Amino acid sequence: MIGLGPWNAMAQTARLRQFFRRYRVETLLFFSFWASFAYFIHLRPGWNANTRIGLTFALVDRGTITIDGYHDHPLTQTDDKAFYKGHYYCDKSPALSFLAVPFYGLAKRILAHSAIEAKVVFARQWCIVWTVGLLGALAAALFYRLMRLFGATGGEALALTFFLVYGTNLGGYTSLFFPYLPATACLLGAYVLSLSVRERAEPLGRARAAAIGFLISMAAFFEYFFGLAAAALAALVFATMRPRRRFVWLVVGALPPAAALFAFNYTVFDNLVGPYRYEARADFLQGMSAGFMGITRPNLSVLYYLTIHPYKGLFFYSPMLYGFFLGSFWTDRLGRRRADLAAAWAILVAYLLFNSSYYLWWGGWSMGSRHLIPLLPFLFMPILASLRRGPQMRSVVLLAGCVSVLLNVPPIAVDPQIPAGYSDLVLCLPGFPPANLRSPWLTMVIPSFFHGQIAVNVFSFLPHLLSLLPLAALWAATLRTAWQWTQEPLEEK
Repeated sequence: MIGLGPWNAMAQTARLRQFFRRYRVETLLFFSFWASFAYFIHLRPGWNANTRIGLTFALVDRGTITIDGYHDHPLTQTDDKAFYKGHYYCDKSPALSFLAVPFYGLAKRILAHSAIEAKVVFARQWCIVWTVGLLGALAAALFYRLMRLFGATGGEALALTFFLVYGTNLGGYTSLFFPYLPATACLLGAYVLSLSVRERAEPLGRARAAAIGFLISMAAFFEYFFGLAAAALAALVFATMRPRRRFVWLVVGALPPAAALFAFNYTVFDNLVGPYRYEARADFLQGMSAGFMGITRPNLSVLYYLTIHPYKGLFFYSPMLYGFFLGSFWTDRLGRRRADLAAAWAILVAYLLFNSSYYLWWGGWSMGSRHLIPLLPFLFMPILASLRRGPQMRSVVLLAGCVSVLLNVPPIAVDPQIPAGYSDLVLCLPGFPPANLRSPWLTMVIPSFFHGQIAVNVFSFLPHLLSLLPLAALWAATLRTAWQWTQEPLEEK
């Protein structure tokens, strides 16, 4: 048995090398995106990020889940907080805060003798890199694999992956302590696990079904409003899985994250719903008390501003997404995709109805309509169909993708937390504001970008826009190398 040790080690090494050889494009994309997500340091994190990182700090520094010592500190000040039984709490899901605990614990030891401001800035960035950045890079690699499973060529999958990250407002949350990228990684991981089995026409095993359920549930645990996409994906898996009885194992896998969330809420707030009914700000409390957790009925005017208007319009700033509507008529070019298309449409409609019904529909200081982020990856299968419609349509989709990148990169590089531009009172008016809303994205952020007001980054010693050249060079080299690899026969195996 002793003699088998080196042999087993060699076999494991060979399998590992074979894995990275087969998935070398995904591996390259993973590390390139991870480096890109660590490129910018945004020194004004905002309330949403501060309440989450405040919980991480409290857990490590004080061994408590209250954020009493952080919610009003100048470096971690937040009004996104709950007040219950004399203490302040993070009013968001605790999943990302929990995930960052070991990384902050390590950073705290490294920074033991640093000044408090440097300690907070470095610790927050360190946590972002090892949680949001790491899982965000994994999400990008998984999305590339998903596009390949849908039949995209290597070049098509590369382009669509780049467009998803840097051509939508998803890219704005790659360098902030928000859970959107980790939740997206969970959804994509579940989708890839399910679709890969379906494409091979194999029965879904128990372990894989449980893993799919766990990932779907974790997406909702990371961020509550990802629950709509999680439910639709679970329905898609159920509709396409064989044998159907394996769905029991999907439910079993989904239980731990759900149980953890409910246990946390009940332990802290004596209810399963969570902290939103105890918002510290009176206006937040009033808004969340309307309807169900602030969700009332759809508003057509809000829907207009969320979709095609320059104020927050998803399709205005990402015009390539119009390819979803055209491609919905052409998905037969990708094989039997009716179930996937139905799920995509269900997710789109559900999120538009939800966001246009939510009292805080504009999302505070945010890059676009951030509550629509969960639907983004599901729009790309029909976009792929548009891309394959013919040379002219292919050129239109690629051009629209490039325009989307040009519109979305400036706020990513300057500050993704774009001011709302108007008071909450104006944006919450019954019947909605009569005046046409101006876009801070167009009037503030893009001019700031071309005037060189770039966020702190690893090459900030270079003047203004020149500090972006290393990032551009990284992606020029990555895309060129990845495209060359996709032309080799091994990639098609």
